Amino acid sequence: MNQLARKILFWVFSAAFGFVSLALILYANGYRIDFKNLSVEKTGGIYIISQPRNAEITLDNLAVSNNSNLISPGTLIGNLTKGRYLVSVSKPGYQSWQKNILVEPSLVAVYDQVVLVPSLNDPKTGAEEIYPASPTSTRSTSLPIEDFDLVEGNQFLIQRNGNLIYSGTFLRGNRLIASSPSGFLITGGPSGEYYLIDLTLNYKTVSIGPLLTRLKETELSLPGPAKILTLSFSPLGDENLLIQTTGALYELDVIRGDLKIIDRGVLAYASSANKIYYLDKDGLHSYDPIIQSNADVLPLPPAFAGRTGQFEFQVSPSGNYFALLGPNHDLYLGAEDGQSFQKISSRVNDFSFSYDSKFLAAITENGLAEIYDLNLDKLFSLNPHLENPTQITWYKDSAHLFVMSGGNLYLMEIDSKNPPLNVTKIADGVKAFRYDSADDFLYFTPGSEIWRLII
Repeated sequence: MNQLARKILFWVFSAAFGFVSLALILYANGYRIDFKNLSVEKTGGIYIISQPRNAEITLDNLAVSNNSNLISPGTLIGNLTKGRYLVSVSKPGYQSWQKNILVEPSLVAVYDQVVLVPSLNDPKTGAEEIYPASPTSTRSTSLPIEDFDLVEGNQFLIQRNGNLIYSGTFLRGNRLIASSPSGFLITGGPSGEYYLIDLTLNYKTVSIGPLLTRLKETELSLPGPAKILTLSFSPLGDENLLIQTTGALYELDVIRGDLKIIDRGVLAYASSANKIYYLDKDGLHSYDPIIQSNADVLPLPPAFAGRTGQFEFQVSPSGNYFALLGPNHDLYLGAEDGQSFQKISSRVNDFSFSYDSKFLAAITENGLAEIYDLNLDKLFSLNPHLENPTQITWYKDSAHLFVMSGGNLYLMEIDSKNPPLNVTKIADGVKAFRYDSADDFLYFTPGSEIWRLII
């Protein structure tokens, strides 16, 4: 081989070595060559955390190793060039999850709240009938369940045929107003009567209306009966009640027989943590029951001027945000550090704050799901449209909603960045449902029995 040939080979191998070295360096730093567009691009990735964790993951129908463990709860799929990828998460006994995910250079698309819904009829993961408790239960239980609730000790309070039934005992009233973890119930009757029932003390029952009327006269020198509009437990304890009448909002200590007026002319109220928030014609106010002090928070929207009657009103778990459903089913949002209520949606059927107080969910009359991001101060409309939605309840991760629509019960994911949403049907023919976030149990009734599903 002559000298010229050796020089040519030297430069060829040097160039090849340099190219390979550069390619390895780029590869190690997450770059890939896009031969189609003749360019070098930084790669991205997808991070998945599923529940349950030991699920099967595929990327564009190719299996991906699930690397979740005690130290790392999720799986990172890295070295992906820019583009969309179909990710599927599945597990026997569960309904699968799918998403067409966009990967951007230098970014990781995070999906850390992928929830697989158990298949309803699967023998291992499916729903189990837990009420009636045994085949020998009396079949007054064959009558349809109109509604139910979980009360003390995870027992069921059943509303059936105009009666309230607890552990086989008929209670006073025909509907549940509120329940407490320690075993107290507030129930309502067909003619505007209300009762406080202690389940732990042989169902001891106090008729609230006559007690309120008597204490108004003896403690406050206010004669005449009061028409109760609504009531609930006070933040001070289960034997302390908040009672809204046509004239005022009261705080009643049932044991001590002590009655206080919080304020007059109250239109609606709600409590969060240790504070009570209420609306009157002048605006939104707060009341601290411990130090018994009132404070102004926000003025009412102009649309409420001169309005009377009750309004639907909620306070976020953090106590920083307030939602008010007004005339024409317009939804208004206010913040504790804001200047006023702002209209954010119309024709709203139901609304609810998330557990983490980051979102406000609303379902409109036309079946549209809307999520208001409280941090971004922005409303997102999410598909799909659901037929006749009647009830929404947040799942514990604040990233999913249980939705009742047309007699069907769904779990809907909340993802404003990458639609379409995953909407998984849990059960059909559902009359009522309750979600226990502490144990992650979903209870529902299709008729005369109650079923439990572990999410």
